[in-house]
Amino acid sequence: MSDNPVLIHGVRSIAKAINKPPRATYHLLENGRLPGAFQFGGSGPWSLDLRAFRNGVAELQQQARRGEAA
Repeated sequence: MSDNPVLIHGVRSIAKAINKPPRATYHLLENGRLPGAFQFGGSGPWSLDLRAFRNGVAELQQQARRGEAA
């Protein structure tokens, strides 16, 4: 597997990749709830590093499991 990130650009494309409606995706992006999401220059179009997103979701799932076991 390559170390290069897989970048997805634009809210609609990100929404399709994570299987969410564009409006919900925009809300998640604006509130910092999508791991691996960023804006070029801090105010440009949204982009998502798909590998960072998947790793972030996996980490959140592990944290949730640890919380359930405690």
